[in-house]
Amino acid sequence: MIRRPPRSTHCISSAASDVYKRQDNFWNQAVDFAFSHRYKDALTNIDKALEKVPDLSKYAIEKAEILCEQGKPEEALSFLTEGKFVPPEPVAEQVAKIREAISWDQNLLVSKSEHEKIARLIKWAEDNDMDTGNIKVVCYSPDFRGVQARRRVRAGERVITARREFLVTVPRIVESSELAKKVVECGVKLDYTFATALACMIYEAKSNPKPWWQPYIESFPESADTFPYFFSEKEKEYLRGTIWESSMKSEMEESLREYNEICDRLPEFKEMTSETYLKLTTLVCSRYFGAESLPDQKLAVPVIDMFNYYVDKAGQTSWHYYPEENAFAVTAVKDIRWGDVIALNYGAKPNGRYLLYYGFIPDNNTYMYIYIDPVISDSDPLLKEKQELLGYANGEKFLYSKEFYCDWSAYFEENDTVMSACRFAVYAEDVARLRSHLEKFDMSERYKSFRLPPLSAENEVAALELLKKIIVEKAKKYPNTLEEDETILETQKDLTLNARNALTVRIGELRAHAKIIEFADEMIKLLKSPENAKGEIEKMDKWYVEYAKRCLLPLLTQP
Repeated sequence: MIRRPPRSTHCISSAASDVYKRQDNFWNQAVDFAFSHRYKDALTNIDKALEKVPDLSKYAIEKAEILCEQGKPEEALSFLTEGKFVPPEPVAEQVAKIREAISWDQNLLVSKSEHEKIARLIKWAEDNDMDTGNIKVVCYSPDFRGVQARRRVRAGERVITARREFLVTVPRIVESSELAKKVVECGVKLDYTFATALACMIYEAKSNPKPWWQPYIESFPESADTFPYFFSEKEKEYLRGTIWESSMKSEMEESLREYNEICDRLPEFKEMTSETYLKLTTLVCSRYFGAESLPDQKLAVPVIDMFNYYVDKAGQTSWHYYPEENAFAVTAVKDIRWGDVIALNYGAKPNGRYLLYYGFIPDNNTYMYIYIDPVISDSDPLLKEKQELLGYANGEKFLYSKEFYCDWSAYFEENDTVMSACRFAVYAEDVARLRSHLEKFDMSERYKSFRLPPLSAENEVAALELLKKIIVEKAKKYPNTLEEDETILETQKDLTLNARNALTVRIGELRAHAKIIEFADEMIKLLKSPENAKGEIEKMDKWYVEYAKRCLLPLLTQP
């Protein structure tokens, strides 16, 4: 029997392959020209590529993007929808992207005055030589803006640069605002001098416009309703039990203290209500950048402060203040294409911190930590010796409160600081050994540098049990279980956005509780069953495997 060779599912002749190579050369040249914003040359080359292979998706998409960068999205849309390209899926995605961009430009949910504010801001920036050609500020809703790419940017190139005259710093604010100058110089200890100063300038500008800064001041949102301070009482209930509930209360108390002290020194400050003061400082704090080389280490940057948050850990952009240029710039870390949302990294934070300080929570944020606060027991037979080691003279028993992260590999040192405190709190062996471990540390700085390595299997079990006990006690402060809150979030469709965000924060903390308890239980189990522990650790793929390898294995292999 003669066997036939299997029928090829895809066969391209060498001649056809040469055609594709030649057309790809045109495509590559078109891409290079487009990144250099030489659109006429880019279109000439992409049209040459399409002459021989008129139905290839990647060529069609490139032409559509070039047209969009020229400000012709409708022409790009017609080109893509009137042709038939293979494979069709990428073209469908590009069509959706263009349609969405057109819809944002015509967004009827946003008032005409809001669009005009943004237009005045961009015109002011461009009139004063800020190059905004790479970006477009988009109004997604009355309270939600962002930035998209108007044209592509190569990795390593600057997306936008703000020179000195655009940088909002405390010295420049007090030069422009008499109210800010009075408040900064009145002698009140301010929590955030920058936030207070800029809040004063924004408030003053309503009755006494600031010619240079006015387009920027007008671009600030009118509302801060998405920040927990301004939630309804019913919405705040969904934060009950969380660490952010107490943070919110302390921040509000601090704001009121500042306000009252300023009013005592400057009676005219009472014209601004305490609620307005809290709102304006909250909005300012959600938009400033850090810069260590500046006196106050903070600054705001018009236009750039409208960039939203990105989730991608690999990063799309980086931002930096350049003291040698006295300029602030955003740089592309990877190639940015037309229509891409351009965002900045706000830093790794739990949902509660995003909600409290930025008024939103990002999607799919898995970054979580819980504050752990170990205390030496009153019944500890070594209580006095431990207090002496810590330098406590008034009978204190509390060590410190520190974040415990649900990620040992990235935050080993931080988590080990928590475990060190737990090991210390439950230590019940020879005090001389404990003292010898602590001699190299400055105990007055224990919050930063306190390290106590795993001492014995018995001590580690006790430390893990203390960690678990702390979590169990914290869980009692929450009104619901994790399962109950998850059910509420899934079934109660009438929850406001604020309520859903607050509930998502609480669910995140409860999930962190569950993860930490699982960690403690699993490690205690291994320590109590050392005969199987090594094999279990070698095949472990949990978030705490780093702890198991670095802390448990040495204990389990001790003679």
